[in-house]
Amino acid sequence: IFLMDLDRFKLINSTFGYLYGDHILQLVSERLSSNKKHRNDTLYRLGEDEFALIATLEDPLEARRIGRDLIKVMQDHFASDKGPIYVRLSMGIVIAPVDGTKESELMRKAEIALHKAKSRGGNSFAFYDNYSEKQYRSRLSLENALLSALERKEFRMAFQPQIDVSTGRVFGAEALLRWRHNGENISPALFLPVAEEISIMPDIGFWVLKECCQRMSEWISQGIELEKLSINVSASQCHDETFLERVFKIISDADVNPERIMLEITESVLMEDRNKIKELFKRLKTLGIGVAIDDFGTGYSSLSYLKDFPVDILKIDKSFVDNIETDERDRVIVRGIAKVGEVMGMEVIAEGVERKEQLEILRNLGIRYIQGYLYSPPLEKDEFIAFCTSGKVKL
Repeated sequence: IFLMDLDRFKLINSTFGYLYGDHILQLVSERLSSNKKHRNDTLYRLGEDEFALIATLEDPLEARRIGRDLIKVMQDHFASDKGPIYVRLSMGIVIAPVDGTKESELMRKAEIALHKAKSRGGNSFAFYDNYSEKQYRSRLSLENALLSALERKEFRMAFQPQIDVSTGRVFGAEALLRWRHNGENISPALFLPVAEEISIMPDIGFWVLKECCQRMSEWISQGIELEKLSINVSASQCHDETFLERVFKIISDADVNPERIMLEITESVLMEDRNKIKELFKRLKTLGIGVAIDDFGTGYSSLSYLKDFPVDILKIDKSFVDNIETDERDRVIVRGIAKVGEVMGMEVIAEGVERKEQLEILRNLGIRYIQGYLYSPPLEKDEFIAFCTSGKVKL
């Protein structure tokens, strides 16, 4: 069974309409049918943009050639009155009786193989294998656990101190989300992309903001006067129509000065809808809320957006700090970012500082604020309070 799904076909429907999309689907069906190798091979349309080819093969190795041919035949465009239309497909392949004998079992495994092909970026095929099934089950389990993580109160926050090296004081902190599920700490690198994909990142993000503002309010009442608390904001949050209203309400309900809150946004967010994000930044600025560009220099760095967007802080990515003792190029880049920040009136924070040698070089390059394991890992709230009240940090 060759289970096929057209890549990003919804874009054609949303651009040209469903009638035109149906016309293209008919052309796709004709092209795939013309590529059948044997008279008894049967092509089925299973759904809007999903097809299945059932073929009888004398040699299972022939399945790879057929898979390549089906991908290849879709590389040519479809001529139309709207110009050339390109349609690509992803494919999952199962072979009976090796992968099973029941129709339901084979189709389930073909779906797993199809998911594997799509996860590679599409326009390719993949065979079913046991490892893929384990990954698929693991991913499904992760999604299900994430969907109930907020309700189960499994999330918590950690706070990494940010140090002013000119005074040795803690001037701020970055709030970092942690998830403990079934007694295990799940890596943010694993669960955050999944949360984005299943569209629950806005809910998690607003919970994070509320939690952080409550912590900030508590710290102020205890005499811990942080200048800034940096909170990461996702792309999906920024595009939420209620984003500004909810952000301001959460901050107001916690009775926190908006000027103490810094929202961290990655460079990629700036490029998704430049005009909309620019207007969002301006309105945040009007409310007194600051904006930091996280991992600066690793994405779509452009001096033009620093001119156009009201940004308060640039955070130098850890990748430019790791080898700064030995790599002159890293030192040149960091010096350049420090100078840009100075000219544009933006503060600059170096992330991932782990060694004293890195600190000295960063100081000499004009970096005043740092964050990293040299001073402290991310801390639980009580540990963070103890760190802040222990006096100045030894430099």
